[in-house]
Amino acid sequence: MESFNIFFKKINQDIKNKDNLSLDEIKNILSKINEYFFTGKNGLGKTEALKMSFPYFSEFHKFWEQYHDKILNPTINEKKCEEVADVLHDLYVKFGKNLYYDLYSIDTRNLNDEEICKVRYFSANQDFRGSRSFEEFADIYNTDPTIFDVEKIHNYPVDFLRGLNLTGLSQSDKREKFAKTSAKILLELGIEPFGLFSHFDKDLLKIRNFLIDSQGAGYGQKKTDMFIRDMVVLGVWKNPQKFNEIDVASDINTIKVALRTGILETDVLLLSSFLDVFCHQYGLIDEMTAKAWRNVWEIWNKKYPKECIDSPCLMDILIYRIIGREFCKERLCLFQCENKKHSFMWHSGRNKTCQECFKLGDKKAKAFVVEKVLPCSHKEGYLCIEKNKYVVGEDAVLPGLKECPFADVCNSKDVSFIPLSPPKLTVIIFDLATGFQKKPSTYKVVKFYQTKLPKLNFHYDDKTKEFIKLNNYVSKKAGHLKANMVYHDPKRYFKMIYYPKIEGGFTPARIHKTENYIEISQDSFRKLTVPNRWLINAHEYSHNYINRDRDNEDQADANGMELYLMQGFPYIEGFYTFERILHDTESNEERKEFVYNFLMKHRLENWQGAELW
Repeated sequence: MESFNIFFKKINQDIKNKDNLSLDEIKNILSKINEYFFTGKNGLGKTEALKMSFPYFSEFHKFWEQYHDKILNPTINEKKCEEVADVLHDLYVKFGKNLYYDLYSIDTRNLNDEEICKVRYFSANQDFRGSRSFEEFADIYNTDPTIFDVEKIHNYPVDFLRGLNLTGLSQSDKREKFAKTSAKILLELGIEPFGLFSHFDKDLLKIRNFLIDSQGAGYGQKKTDMFIRDMVVLGVWKNPQKFNEIDVASDINTIKVALRTGILETDVLLLSSFLDVFCHQYGLIDEMTAKAWRNVWEIWNKKYPKECIDSPCLMDILIYRIIGREFCKERLCLFQCENKKHSFMWHSGRNKTCQECFKLGDKKAKAFVVEKVLPCSHKEGYLCIEKNKYVVGEDAVLPGLKECPFADVCNSKDVSFIPLSPPKLTVIIFDLATGFQKKPSTYKVVKFYQTKLPKLNFHYDDKTKEFIKLNNYVSKKAGHLKANMVYHDPKRYFKMIYYPKIEGGFTPARIHKTENYIEISQDSFRKLTVPNRWLINAHEYSHNYINRDRDNEDQADANGMELYLMQGFPYIEGFYTFERILHDTESNEERKEFVYNFLMKHRLENWQGAELW
């Protein structure tokens, strides 16, 4: 701790016995903070990460590596664990054991156990952000089983990725490595994926350790636990040993729920991820979260042995998917009427109507979101919970629920409640020798290469050609264009009005229903990539010029994406456009799934033409 004490003494000398600081004194303090936290020095030594050696980033980096666990001091709260265990048991009693098992049920498309295991094994280690289903891969297998041949995957991993329509996703080199290595470890054992079970004597812990230790196969702890869990729940691996040793697959949602329920506590609030170089904090909290949820399960199993699930991992989807992603998010929206006569709570941020004015007969009055809160923190939070797909509809597993099951444990309506959040991973590029520099001396960019996008030869009408010209100009120049200006295409068919912000809403752009001009938010567009901006404007254009139903968002999504893809823009940037601008609501999740499927089907290398909606 010597380095931090020296740093503190330097700062203390500047502020001692002073009520106010001069500008020069403030400059001096900031310089010392930057020096300690972000500047490297000779003689600091090296650290080990990712099986490589790196110089310490700064004095703080070295200090944080040594003391992060003692400063954070994460502990498991036994009392809170018991409260959570009681809630999970109550759900078990009220909704039945199947609540924890049916969440994992899938349509296996009549594949046998060996085939299910093979399809899941070679897809589980790829990262799809939850957008690709087992059913989709099972259909591919039924069409051509040779795509999943172990030896073929090892020898031709790119063909495997192409067969699964994964070549358009990011990090293709990593995906190729995962496919090749996961096939290689099977070839070395002389088995198929299903054979892992017998090879390791039905011991799931041995299988788990083998997969995690297989460097380059893409099987970290989370994906391994999920794969093993699925094999047991689907009945592929029968009568397994040590299923109860498989943990909840820790992620930002299970961490979030652990922190907010209080089953995991720290002495201080988590540091900004910007300070957590090499993720010491993240790794520690991730590890402790898994232990905390295991402790919850052990208490539950001890108190109610006949009314308990078989393994902690069976809590996974309930905690991360339903509680973490659906209930424990700021989804409840406070709306204000455009004429400021009313304010009201609503379950969806997509609402544009003042519901109170509508009741009084004014059906044109608009409303806009002024705040979003956690449903559990407000008395009208039931508006969100009752509308959730896991509470009502075909996917309902918690019918009739009106509040998050953990609301009382979190004490979320208390004014002292702080919605703690998990640590986030930050990736930064820095100069190891001198810290953050505008013009670093240890590396430099020597050349940029510009290549043309591979466009489709397609005949557009004159107006569409002019829109494309205008959209190209505005999308590329949006970071430099002046606000409060009107921009036209050369023939002045269209105009785009570039405002600092769009009043009365959070949309990045919108088109006028009758005048046909597009309003754009400079504040939003400056944060987006060129492809993002292009697709947003194409979506707005589609409303008035391509859609069969002008107000239909799905049609505008599809038609805008088709126009976007014809320009040769990246498929993955199209998906990220919607990821960045759509809030996490049930309807938006469905909309993003539609977008993903459309882009996968119609991306440039697969292009056969898409029907205009």
